[in-house]
Amino acid sequence: MYHVKENEWRSIGDPKNTTNAQSEIGAPGPRANMGACLYQGKVYIFGGHGGHGYARIAFNDLYSFDLETEVWTKIVSNNPPPDGRGGHSLFGSNGKLYIYGGWNSEMQYNNVLFFDLEKGEWGDPDIYNEVPRWNHSSVLVEAIPY
Repeated sequence: MYHVKENEWRSIGDPKNTTNAQSEIGAPGPRANMGACLYQGKVYIFGGHGGHGYARIAFNDLYSFDLETEVWTKIVSNNPPPDGRGGHSLFGSNGKLYIYGGWNSEMQYNNVLFFDLEKGEWGDPDIYNEVPRWNHSSVLVEAIPY
């Protein structure tokens, strides 16, 4: 974890775990291309590609990291999660986490999906873009009408 005020990096958990082994503190497995966002004091990550032993898995798991307690939590949904993907964006608003786009070895995605943090359920607002998007970033900006 990087502390901006102290200009200092600090390891969380077991600093000797650099061998692509399972985490002793409940952190997600090694991966690239996951979506990540900061929302209400927690860092959330969804999906990505990789795995232990340098696997090539397209993940569809959701984790949170509480910045105050420094604890990882795997979030298990009450309904099936979306297909595994990486290269998507992730953002939070009004009690929901939204994913947009991404790709895996079978598909390139052009849709928006959400996870309701209170209900613990995935939903589909039926929002699509004509062209799939991946390896991008996004910023949520509140629209204020003129």
